[in-house]
Amino acid sequence: MLKPKELVLITGASTGLGLALARELLKLDKYRLVLTARKESLLRFYQLGFHNEPSVLIRPLDVNDERERQEIIDECEHKL
Repeated sequence: MLKPKELVLITGASTGLGLALARELLKLDKYRLVLTARKESLLRFYQLGFHNEPSVLIRPLDVNDERERQEIIDECEHKL
């Protein structure tokens, strides 16, 4: 039986360190990734081809918004 891939949530994943981390973890093929960014940054994920990866979930997130943070946590716990 295959062990399920570990789940990694990366905030600010559309640029900088978050993007670099997402790219490296995707190469390892050991993780399911939840990539988040502010709404206006989401287009960058599509430009980079992340939306075609079956182990990647892309969601908007403003980390300053408690409701949005909780929604991401709930989705990770119940749907992934």
